[in-house]
Amino acid sequence: MDAPAPWFRVPVLFAAPTLLLALVVLAWYARGLLRTEASRVIRALRLCSLGIAALVCIAMFLGLSVFDPDSTSKSERVSFLIAWVAVGIGVMAAVLLAIAEFVFISRRSVREFRAMHREAFGGQRKEAKP
Repeated sequence: MDAPAPWFRVPVLFAAPTLLLALVVLAWYARGLLRTEASRVIRALRLCSLGIAALVCIAMFLGLSVFDPDSTSKSERVSFLIAWVAVGIGVMAAVLLAIAEFVFISRRSVREFRAMHREAFGGQRKEAKP
């Protein structure tokens, strides 16, 4: 059986500026989010998602360019594994926060629709014809 191919590490000179650009974009979006008139719950969910995204970007940077799984050092391989587990957990947490935001917005939209419907039609229901 052949040995697996060595892990291709992304050069730090390429990965570090990309990480900084991603973090600047996330910070810019967070700053804009704080200026909008969103509800507190939605703003909190989105800010948590942005924080998780920043941590995922950092863990991905470490897993792609800093830690080497082909190293003879056990601590280097364990660090590589921990970085990618953190990426996976972070992505799952971001998906769960997105689902929570979707549910919150959907429920609020249904309430607003019902309120507009009551206001427009006087809250009267149509009676069934025999």
